[in-house]
Amino acid sequence: MKTLLISFIALASAAAEPSCPKGHHWTPWYDRDNPGGTGDWETLVHLRMENPGSICEMPKSIEARLVHNQQPWNPALEIAQMSPLTGFICKNKDQKDKYCQDYEVRFCCPNGPSCPNGHHWTSWYDRDNPSGTGDWETLSHLRMENPGFICKKPNSIEARLVLNQQPWNSAQEVAQMSPLTGFVCKNADQNDKYCQDYEVRFCCPGDPPCPKGYYWTKYYDRDDPSVTGDYETLADLRKERPYDNICAKPYNVQARLVSNKAPWQTAGENKIQIDKDIGFVCRIKDQPDRRCHDYEARFCCRTLA
Repeated sequence: MKTLLISFIALASAAAEPSCPKGHHWTPWYDRDNPGGTGDWETLVHLRMENPGSICEMPKSIEARLVHNQQPWNPALEIAQMSPLTGFICKNKDQKDKYCQDYEVRFCCPNGPSCPNGHHWTSWYDRDNPSGTGDWETLSHLRMENPGFICKKPNSIEARLVLNQQPWNSAQEVAQMSPLTGFVCKNADQNDKYCQDYEVRFCCPGDPPCPKGYYWTKYYDRDDPSVTGDYETLADLRKERPYDNICAKPYNVQARLVSNKAPWQTAGENKIQIDKDIGFVCRIKDQPDRRCHDYEARFCCRTLA
Protein backbone atom coordinates (compact mmCIF):
# COMPACT_ATOMS: atom_id res chain seq x y z
CA MET A 1 0.00 0.00 0.00
CA LYS A 2 2.86 2.40 0.87
CA THR A 3 4.57 1.76 -2.46
CA LEU A 4 1.29 2.34 -4.32
CA LEU A 5 0.80 5.61 -2.45
CA ILE A 6 4.28 6.81 -3.34
CA SER A 7 3.65 5.85 -6.96
CA PHE A 8 0.37 7.78 -7.00
CA ILE A 9 2.03 10.89 -5.54
CA ALA A 10 4.85 10.65 -8.06
CA LEU A 11 2.42 10.29 -10.96
CA ALA A 12 0.40 13.26 -9.81
CA SER A 13 3.40 15.51 -9.25
CA ALA A 14 4.96 14.65 -12.61
CA ALA A 15 1.75 14.95 -14.63
CA ALA A 16 2.41 18.57 -15.50
CA GLU A 17 5.58 19.73 -17.24
CA PRO A 18 7.81 21.54 -14.69
CA SER A 19 7.67 25.29 -15.29
CA CYS A 20 10.14 28.07 -14.52
CA PRO A 21 8.21 31.36 -14.64
CA LYS A 22 9.37 34.81 -15.62
CA GLY A 23 11.81 36.22 -13.10
CA HIS A 24 13.30 32.76 -12.44
CA HIS A 25 15.96 30.55 -14.06
CA TRP A 26 16.92 26.88 -14.24
CA THR A 27 20.11 25.86 -12.44
CA PRO A 28 22.61 23.58 -14.20
CA TRP A 29 21.90 19.82 -14.05
CA TYR A 30 23.34 18.03 -11.00
CA ASP A 31 24.15 14.31 -10.61
CA ARG A 32 25.59 13.78 -7.12
CA ASP A 33 24.74 10.11 -6.57
CA ASN A 34 24.81 6.80 -8.42
CA PRO A 35 22.11 4.15 -7.90
CA GLY A 36 24.27 1.83 -5.83
CA GLY A 37 23.54 1.08 -2.20
CA THR A 38 19.91 1.99 -1.47
CA GLY A 39 19.19 3.97 -4.66
CA ASP A 40 19.77 7.33 -6.34
CA TRP A 41 19.56 10.25 -3.89
CA GLU A 42 19.63 13.66 -5.58
CA THR A 43 18.60 15.52 -2.44
CA LEU A 44 18.46 19.31 -2.25
CA VAL A 45 20.15 19.49 1.15
CA HIS A 46 23.20 17.55 -0.08
CA LEU A 47 23.32 19.30 -3.47
CA ARG A 48 23.34 22.70 -1.76
CA MET A 49 26.15 21.61 0.60
CA GLU A 50 28.20 20.24 -2.30
CA ASN A 51 27.56 23.27 -4.54
CA PRO A 52 27.59 26.20 -2.08
CA GLY A 53 25.83 29.30 -3.35
CA SER A 54 24.63 27.66 -6.57
CA ILE A 55 21.10 26.58 -5.59
CA CYS A 56 18.54 28.84 -3.92
CA GLU A 57 16.99 28.09 -0.53
CA MET A 58 13.42 27.76 -1.84
CA PRO A 59 13.28 26.49 -5.45
CA LYS A 60 10.06 27.08 -7.35
CA SER A 61 10.10 23.73 -9.16
CA ILE A 62 12.31 20.73 -9.97
CA GLU A 63 13.00 18.62 -13.04
CA ALA A 64 14.64 15.17 -13.21
CA ARG A 65 15.98 13.22 -16.18
CA LEU A 66 18.03 10.13 -16.97
CA VAL A 67 21.78 10.76 -17.16
CA HIS A 68 22.44 8.39 -20.07
CA ASN A 69 19.93 9.79 -22.57
CA GLN A 70 18.52 13.00 -21.04
CA GLN A 71 14.98 11.63 -21.18
CA PRO A 72 12.61 12.95 -18.46
CA TRP A 73 11.95 10.77 -15.45
CA ASN A 74 8.95 8.57 -16.22
CA PRO A 75 6.94 7.68 -13.07
CA ALA A 76 5.22 4.89 -14.98
CA LEU A 77 8.58 3.08 -15.30
CA GLU A 78 10.27 3.83 -11.98
CA ILE A 79 8.80 4.89 -8.64
CA ALA A 80 10.40 7.97 -7.08
CA GLN A 81 9.75 10.91 -4.79
CA MET A 82 10.31 14.39 -6.20
CA SER A 83 9.80 17.82 -4.66
CA PRO A 84 11.47 21.21 -5.27
CA LEU A 85 12.07 21.51 -1.52
CA THR A 86 13.62 18.08 -0.97
CA GLY A 87 14.96 16.95 -4.35
CA PHE A 88 14.64 13.58 -6.10
CA ILE A 89 14.87 10.10 -4.50
CA CYS A 90 14.65 6.77 -6.29
CA LYS A 91 14.88 3.79 -3.90
CA ASN A 92 16.06 0.44 -5.23
CA LYS A 93 13.66 -1.50 -2.98
CA ASP A 94 10.62 0.21 -4.58
CA GLN A 95 11.47 -1.04 -8.08
CA LYS A 96 10.36 -4.34 -9.62
CA ASP A 97 13.95 -5.21 -10.53
CA LYS A 98 15.22 -3.75 -7.21
CA TYR A 99 17.45 -1.25 -9.01
CA CYS A 100 17.08 2.42 -10.00
CA GLN A 101 18.53 4.10 -13.06
CA ASP A 102 20.88 7.08 -12.73
CA TYR A 103 19.21 10.51 -12.63
CA GLU A 104 20.19 14.16 -12.61
CA VAL A 105 18.13 17.12 -11.44
CA ARG A 106 17.83 20.87 -11.81
CA PHE A 107 15.89 23.49 -9.88
CA CYS A 108 13.97 26.62 -10.82
CA CYS A 109 15.28 29.54 -8.75
CA PRO A 110 14.58 33.28 -8.63
CA ASN A 111 16.78 35.49 -10.84
CA GLY A 112 19.54 36.08 -11.11
CA PRO A 113 21.85 33.15 -11.47
CA SER A 114 24.20 32.78 -8.53
CA CYS A 115 27.99 32.77 -8.50
CA PRO A 116 29.11 31.11 -5.24
CA ASN A 117 32.04 31.90 -2.99
CA GLY A 118 35.31 30.90 -4.59
CA HIS A 119 34.00 31.83 -8.05
CA HIS A 120 33.75 35.04 -10.06
CA TRP A 121 31.60 36.53 -12.80
CA THR A 122 33.39 37.25 -16.05
CA SER A 123 32.86 40.53 -17.84
CA TRP A 124 29.83 40.88 -20.09
CA TYR A 125 30.43 39.76 -23.69
CA ASP A 126 28.51 40.71 -26.83
CA ARG A 127 30.21 38.99 -29.77
CA ASP A 128 27.30 38.77 -32.21
CA ASN A 129 24.47 40.91 -33.54
CA PRO A 130 21.05 39.42 -34.37
CA SER A 131 21.55 39.50 -38.12
CA GLY A 132 21.73 36.43 -40.32
CA THR A 133 20.28 33.51 -38.35
CA GLY A 134 20.12 35.18 -34.92
CA ASP A 135 22.26 36.18 -31.94
CA TRP A 136 24.92 33.57 -31.11
CA GLU A 137 26.78 34.24 -27.86
CA THR A 138 28.39 30.80 -27.77
CA LEU A 139 30.96 29.77 -25.16
CA SER A 140 33.29 28.12 -27.70
CA HIS A 141 33.56 31.29 -29.82
CA LEU A 142 33.78 33.63 -26.82
CA ARG A 143 36.65 31.59 -25.36
CA MET A 144 38.52 31.68 -28.69
CA GLU A 145 37.98 35.44 -29.03
CA ASN A 146 38.93 36.17 -25.40
CA PRO A 147 41.77 33.72 -24.67
CA GLY A 148 42.49 33.20 -21.00
CA PHE A 149 39.46 35.05 -19.67
CA ILE A 150 36.65 32.43 -19.63
CA CYS A 151 37.00 29.03 -17.94
CA LYS A 152 36.31 25.74 -19.75
CA LYS A 153 33.44 24.69 -17.52
CA PRO A 154 31.50 27.66 -16.12
CA ASN A 155 29.25 27.11 -13.10
CA SER A 156 26.40 29.27 -14.43
CA ILE A 157 25.54 31.82 -17.10
CA GLU A 158 23.60 35.08 -17.17
CA ALA A 159 22.22 36.86 -20.25
CA ARG A 160 20.69 40.31 -20.66
CA LEU A 161 19.56 42.73 -23.34
CA VAL A 162 22.28 45.05 -24.62
CA LEU A 163 19.73 47.85 -25.08
CA ASN A 164 18.64 48.25 -21.45
CA GLN A 165 20.51 45.61 -19.37
CA GLN A 166 17.24 43.87 -18.50
CA PRO A 167 17.27 40.04 -18.04
CA TRP A 168 16.99 38.15 -21.32
CA ASN A 169 13.60 36.64 -20.47
CA SER A 170 12.05 40.10 -20.14
CA ALA A 171 12.08 40.22 -23.95
CA GLN A 172 9.84 37.10 -24.06
CA GLU A 173 11.89 35.55 -26.85
CA VAL A 174 12.66 31.87 -27.38
CA ALA A 175 16.32 31.09 -26.68
CA GLN A 176 18.67 28.31 -25.57
CA MET A 177 21.02 28.97 -22.66
CA SER A 178 23.52 26.76 -20.87
CA PRO A 179 26.73 27.52 -18.92
CA LEU A 180 28.52 24.91 -21.05
CA THR A 181 27.37 26.13 -24.47
CA GLY A 182 26.38 29.78 -24.06
CA PHE A 183 23.32 31.66 -25.31
CA VAL A 184 21.60 31.28 -28.68
CA CYS A 185 18.56 33.17 -29.96
CA LYS A 186 17.46 32.02 -33.41
CA ASN A 187 15.49 34.41 -35.62
CA ALA A 188 13.51 31.49 -37.01
CA ASP A 189 12.11 30.68 -33.54
CA GLN A 190 10.60 34.14 -32.97
CA ASN A 191 7.08 35.26 -33.90
CA ASP A 192 8.48 38.31 -35.70
CA LYS A 193 11.44 36.28 -37.07
CA TYR A 194 13.99 38.55 -35.42
CA CYS A 195 15.97 38.39 -32.16
CA GLN A 196 17.02 41.28 -30.00
CA ASP A 197 20.70 41.84 -29.16
CA TYR A 198 22.04 40.07 -26.05
CA GLU A 199 25.21 39.91 -23.98
CA VAL A 200 26.33 37.18 -21.59
CA ARG A 201 28.64 36.53 -18.69
CA PHE A 202 29.81 33.32 -17.00
CA CYS A 203 30.48 32.23 -13.43
CA CYS A 204 33.92 30.59 -13.22
CA PRO A 205 35.95 29.01 -10.41
CA GLY A 206 38.67 31.01 -8.67
CA ASP A 207 39.65 34.66 -8.89
CA PRO A 208 39.24 36.74 -12.07
CA PRO A 209 42.17 35.99 -14.39
CA CYS A 210 44.78 38.46 -15.60
CA PRO A 211 46.72 36.46 -18.19
CA LYS A 212 50.19 36.82 -19.66
CA GLY A 213 50.77 40.24 -21.17
CA TYR A 214 48.56 41.95 -18.56
CA TYR A 215 49.02 43.09 -14.96
CA TRP A 216 46.87 43.92 -11.95
CA THR A 217 46.85 47.49 -10.68
CA LYS A 218 46.99 48.01 -6.93
CA TYR A 219 43.69 47.96 -5.01
CA TYR A 220 41.84 51.28 -4.77
CA ASP A 221 39.36 52.35 -2.08
CA ARG A 222 38.09 55.76 -3.22
CA ASP A 223 34.69 55.74 -1.51
CA ASP A 224 33.11 54.87 1.81
CA PRO A 225 29.63 53.29 1.96
CA SER A 226 27.79 56.41 3.11
CA VAL A 227 24.62 58.04 1.74
CA THR A 228 23.94 56.06 -1.48
CA GLY A 229 26.52 53.25 -1.33
CA ASP A 230 30.12 52.33 -2.18
CA TYR A 231 31.26 53.45 -5.66
CA GLU A 232 34.67 52.15 -6.75
CA THR A 233 34.16 53.22 -10.37
CA LEU A 234 36.75 53.20 -13.15
CA ALA A 235 35.78 56.67 -14.41
CA ASP A 236 36.15 58.29 -10.99
CA LEU A 237 39.40 56.48 -10.19
CA ARG A 238 40.97 57.53 -13.50
CA LYS A 239 39.90 61.14 -12.86
CA GLU A 240 41.11 61.18 -9.25
CA ARG A 241 44.34 59.22 -9.88
CA PRO A 242 45.65 60.61 -13.20
CA TYR A 243 49.27 59.76 -12.39
CA ASP A 244 48.53 56.09 -11.61
CA ASN A 245 47.96 55.29 -15.30
CA ILE A 246 44.88 53.15 -14.74
CA CYS A 247 44.00 51.91 -18.22
CA ALA A 248 40.89 53.24 -19.97
CA LYS A 249 39.80 49.80 -21.10
CA PRO A 250 40.66 47.16 -18.49
CA TYR A 251 40.44 43.47 -19.38
CA ASN A 252 39.14 42.48 -15.95
CA VAL A 253 38.22 43.78 -12.52
CA GLN A 254 38.47 42.29 -9.03
CA ALA A 255 37.00 43.54 -5.76
CA ARG A 256 37.33 42.61 -2.10
CA LEU A 257 36.29 43.76 1.35
CA VAL A 258 38.54 46.41 2.90
CA SER A 259 38.07 44.98 6.40
CA ASN A 260 39.45 41.47 5.88
CA LYS A 261 40.54 41.31 2.20
CA ALA A 262 37.99 38.54 1.55
CA PRO A 263 36.36 38.32 -1.93
CA TRP A 264 33.38 40.65 -2.33
CA GLN A 265 30.97 37.66 -2.70
CA THR A 266 31.57 36.63 0.92
CA ALA A 267 29.65 39.68 2.14
CA GLY A 268 26.42 38.26 0.70
CA GLU A 269 25.16 41.61 -0.56
CA ASN A 270 22.38 42.01 -3.10
CA LYS A 271 22.54 43.25 -6.74
CA ILE A 272 26.23 44.14 -6.80
CA GLN A 273 27.46 45.68 -10.04
CA ILE A 274 30.95 44.59 -11.03
CA ASP A 275 32.15 45.08 -14.59
CA LYS A 276 35.51 45.81 -16.20
CA ASP A 277 34.16 48.94 -17.93
CA ILE A 278 32.39 50.29 -14.85
CA GLY A 279 34.26 49.04 -11.81
CA PHE A 280 32.46 48.04 -8.61
CA VAL A 281 29.21 49.49 -7.23
CA CYS A 282 27.18 48.58 -4.13
CA ARG A 283 23.98 50.60 -3.77
CA ILE A 284 22.43 50.93 -0.32
CA LYS A 285 18.89 50.95 -1.75
CA ASP A 286 19.46 47.43 -3.14
CA GLN A 287 20.38 45.92 0.22
CA PRO A 288 17.75 44.46 2.61
CA ASP A 289 19.53 46.06 5.59
CA ARG A 290 20.05 49.37 3.73
CA ARG A 291 23.82 49.36 4.13
CA CYS A 292 26.86 48.35 2.09
CA HIS A 293 30.22 47.08 3.28
CA ASP A 294 33.38 48.97 2.32
CA TYR A 295 35.13 47.60 -0.79
CA GLU A 296 38.27 48.14 -2.82
CA ALA A 297 38.85 47.28 -6.48
CA ARG A 298 41.70 46.66 -8.91
CA PHE A 299 41.89 46.35 -12.69
CA CYS A 300 43.70 44.10 -15.14
CA CYS A 301 45.53 46.23 -17.71
CA ARG A 302 47.64 45.41 -20.75
CA THR A 303 51.40 45.56 -20.14
CA LEU A 304 52.96 48.52 -21.92
CA ALA A 305 55.48 47.55 -24.60
